[in-house]
Amino acid sequence: MTKKRSTKILTNAEISIVSELLHEALGKQVINLVESYGIKVEDTARFFPLASLCREKREEMGLSFKDLSSKLKVPQYRLKAIEHGRFSEVQFNVLEEYVAVLGMGKWFNKWKTQNKKLVETIKAKSS
Repeated sequence: MTKKRSTKILTNAEISIVSELLHEALGKQVINLVESYGIKVEDTARFFPLASLCREKREEMGLSFKDLSSKLKVPQYRLKAIEHGRFSEVQFNVLEEYVAVLGMGKWFNKWKTQNKKLVETIKAKSS
């Protein structure tokens, strides 16, 4: 019997802690370099549970990127961007379709509610 994992949606307080720990662990120079590329540590911490759960669900379903790319009629690199946490490359409509195919709609709705600002950022970059 396989163990069912539950990927947790981090609260704002947990995001703050993770962000602070990453700042301490990586140091000011690395954080400044990362942020110079427009990558916010906090946003990465917010997106990571979604990216991880997408990968887990896809693998549990035995689907390859090629399978899903064909089914959703989107390039594989769009799906890989989601799972690799490159939210700056994510198209929101592709993300929604991907999540739906993986059966994660209810979880995703909770995630969107908890991460409204990031959702708006992704939507704006998708336009």
